[in-house]
Amino acid sequence: LLAPEVTALEFRYFDGQTWLTEWDSETEGGLPVAVEIGIAVTASDQPPLSPAAGPGSAASEASGQARVYRLVVALPTRRSRCSR
Repeated sequence: LLAPEVTALEFRYFDGQTWLTEWDSETEGGLPVAVEIGIAVTASDQPPLSPAAGPGSAASEASGQARVYRLVVALPTRRSRCSR
Protein backbone atom coordinates (compact mmCIF):
# COMPACT_ATOMS: atom_id res chain seq x y z
CA LEU A 1 0.00 0.00 0.00
CA LEU A 2 1.72 3.16 -1.21
CA ALA A 3 -1.07 5.72 -1.22
CA PRO A 4 -4.16 5.00 0.89
CA GLU A 5 -6.03 7.89 -0.75
CA VAL A 6 -5.95 6.05 -4.11
CA THR A 7 -9.12 3.98 -3.96
CA ALA A 8 -9.24 2.64 -7.52
CA LEU A 9 -7.00 2.23 -10.54
CA GLU A 10 -8.30 1.09 -13.90
CA PHE A 11 -6.81 0.53 -17.35
CA ARG A 12 -8.67 0.24 -20.66
CA TYR A 13 -7.10 -0.57 -24.01
CA PHE A 14 -8.16 0.75 -27.44
CA ASP A 15 -7.69 -1.61 -30.39
CA GLY A 16 -8.61 0.98 -33.03
CA GLN A 17 -12.37 0.39 -32.80
CA THR A 18 -13.31 -0.74 -29.29
CA TRP A 19 -12.22 -0.08 -25.70
CA LEU A 20 -11.30 -3.34 -23.93
CA THR A 21 -10.69 -4.08 -20.23
CA GLU A 22 -7.95 -6.63 -20.93
CA TRP A 23 -5.05 -6.79 -23.36
CA ASP A 24 -2.66 -9.61 -24.25
CA SER A 25 0.03 -8.45 -26.68
CA GLU A 26 0.78 -12.00 -27.80
CA THR A 27 -2.84 -12.74 -28.65
CA GLU A 28 -3.46 -9.30 -30.20
CA GLY A 29 -0.19 -9.26 -32.12
CA GLY A 30 1.24 -6.12 -30.54
CA LEU A 31 0.42 -3.10 -28.45
CA PRO A 32 -2.97 -1.34 -28.35
CA VAL A 33 -3.47 1.95 -30.20
CA ALA A 34 -4.09 3.74 -26.89
CA VAL A 35 -4.39 3.10 -23.15
CA GLU A 36 -6.84 4.90 -20.87
CA ILE A 37 -5.73 5.23 -17.25
CA GLY A 38 -8.35 5.99 -14.59
CA ILE A 39 -7.56 6.73 -10.97
CA ALA A 40 -9.94 7.56 -8.11
CA VAL A 41 -8.57 9.59 -5.23
CA THR A 42 -10.43 10.05 -1.95
CA ALA A 43 -9.71 12.80 0.56
CA SER A 44 -7.90 11.42 3.60
CA ASP A 45 -10.82 12.36 5.87
CA GLN A 46 -13.32 10.27 3.83
CA PRO A 47 -13.92 6.53 4.29
CA PRO A 48 -12.50 4.43 1.42
CA LEU A 49 -14.71 3.17 -1.39
CA SER A 50 -15.39 -0.51 -1.84
CA PRO A 51 -13.06 -2.28 -4.31
CA ALA A 52 -15.99 -2.73 -6.71
CA ALA A 53 -16.35 1.04 -7.00
CA GLY A 54 -13.78 1.57 -9.73
CA PRO A 55 -12.98 4.97 -11.27
CA GLY A 56 -15.92 4.99 -13.67
CA SER A 57 -18.45 3.15 -11.55
CA ALA A 58 -21.77 4.61 -10.56
CA ALA A 59 -20.91 3.96 -6.90
CA SER A 60 -17.79 6.14 -6.98
CA GLU A 61 -19.47 8.95 -8.91
CA ALA A 62 -22.72 8.91 -6.93
CA SER A 63 -20.97 8.84 -3.57
CA GLY A 64 -19.15 12.09 -4.25
CA GLN A 65 -16.29 10.73 -2.13
CA ALA A 66 -13.73 10.23 -4.87
CA ARG A 67 -12.31 12.57 -7.44
CA VAL A 68 -11.75 10.65 -10.67
CA TYR A 69 -8.94 11.46 -13.09
CA ARG A 70 -8.57 9.96 -16.57
CA LEU A 71 -5.77 10.14 -19.10
CA VAL A 72 -5.67 8.61 -22.57
CA VAL A 73 -2.18 7.83 -23.86
CA ALA A 74 -1.78 7.17 -27.59
CA LEU A 75 0.88 4.58 -28.34
CA PRO A 76 2.86 5.18 -31.53
CA THR A 77 2.44 1.84 -33.24
CA ARG A 78 2.01 0.70 -36.79
CA ARG A 79 -1.57 -0.34 -35.93
CA SER A 80 -2.58 3.22 -35.00
CA ARG A 81 -2.97 4.19 -38.68
CA CYS A 82 -5.37 1.39 -39.54
CA SER A 83 -8.43 -0.11 -37.95
CA ARG A 84 -9.02 -3.77 -37.42
